[in-house]
Amino acid sequence: METKPAGFWIRFGAILLDGLLFNGLAFFLGLFLLAAWQDGITELAQFLYALLLPVFWYGYTVGKRVFKIRIIHMDGTDVGIWTMIKRTIIGGLIYVLPTLITVTILSFTVDTRIWLTFLQDIDLNEEFILSGFDFTILTLGLFSSVILLIVSAFMVGLSKSRRSIHDLIAGTYVTKQSPAETEKINKEE
Repeated sequence: METKPAGFWIRFGAILLDGLLFNGLAFFLGLFLLAAWQDGITELAQFLYALLLPVFWYGYTVGKRVFKIRIIHMDGTDVGIWTMIKRTIIGGLIYVLPTLITVTILSFTVDTRIWLTFLQDIDLNEEFILSGFDFTILTLGLFSSVILLIVSAFMVGLSKSRRSIHDLIAGTYVTKQSPAETEKINKEE
């Protein structure tokens, strides 16, 4: 029952606004916290924001509210915590899975320190340089993750349903309907 699905640009605007909000938060936190804590706290806050706010605020985040779009179930009901876990965590893992697989393979075949470059932004000394083949494998993993994001963006921009990969996983879509409009339609059915 997709009614008034939101397209790519309006969803992109909402994501951009949410990102600006969290960059401001990161800057503010940087004034008061150690730099080592800033990234972790900001990332945790952003994750919880994306996961929990739509559950408690009719499918809205601040960016979605400003652009008057929200996340709902395919049947028109509000999203719950399990739906947002599927959408945020499982859907998010799908996008990074190719990169995670290649980094895992390289950590067993090349050097376990490769995780440090991804997890802690640690620059390893010059003795740790990926060979041409290993670098190619890593690049393919990163490229595959980017391709999945691009495919998802095209799905939102070009498909009739305007649903992305994470929407398909969670059984959701982003709509321009207000909660009152959705409730009215659900009562009529």
